[in-house]
Amino acid sequence: MKKLFILLLSLLITSQAFSQDIRKINLKDYLLSSKSTSIFYEDKEAEFIAPCYREIYILGWSKDGKFAFMENRGIDGRGGCDLIFTILDLVKDSVEYTKVIKWYDDDEYGDNPKKALTLEQCIAVNADTFNKELEKAKIILKPAQMQLLPATDNKGNKIDFKIDVIKKEIGEYNLDYMTYEIKAVKGNASKTVNLVKQMECTHAKVTGYIKSPYEDRVAVIVATSQYVWEGYEVFLDFYGCNLKVGFN
Repeated sequence: MKKLFILLLSLLITSQAFSQDIRKINLKDYLLSSKSTSIFYEDKEAEFIAPCYREIYILGWSKDGKFAFMENRGIDGRGGCDLIFTILDLVKDSVEYTKVIKWYDDDEYGDNPKKALTLEQCIAVNADTFNKELEKAKIILKPAQMQLLPATDNKGNKIDFKIDVIKKEIGEYNLDYMTYEIKAVKGNASKTVNLVKQMECTHAKVTGYIKSPYEDRVAVIVATSQYVWEGYEVFLDFYGCNLKVGFN
């Protein structure tokens, strides 16, 4: 009887943990700090890169290293915004799921102005799909704050992150490409977080991190500049790093 009670209690807790609805969250609580990109412009070489309209909402983590976010991105040249919903596995550094809703706020110059939506309406229309994928990945909807470097592990050790450029080259359409390592440094020890090969960009910089509330793992935020339409814009990527293991 006791075992049955514990089992039922466990099922109830699990059900409550994942009976979440993305329509009911306060988006402002989940908005990523503008420092994630503004710090990028502190580099003198990056001053020529134009700021662009973007909102990134960090939705939460799972207890096994999965990470969910949405990007509301203004599209230069075309106009309007796209909404990009993504779940990453930051243990494997792979994409678990992504969905792009293009030009949801189609205005008077678009093809379907009568179908234009606000951001909240776009999320509501796609909420069943988003909720299903969040539940599948066991993401717990919870605001998470960006933090500045260095990071600190659960034992109080400081970990810094840096970009080591391996190669710069000119590729297709005369665009700039870079190959670089994202490295984590703890005292005299270090490790490679990720090797990024032939990324279409002119600059790359670690601007901060987001700590998992469930384990000693962070999402490292890397800002890169890429050529679009008639100039350069900043894009953000997230890479997983276990703060406990792998340093040598």
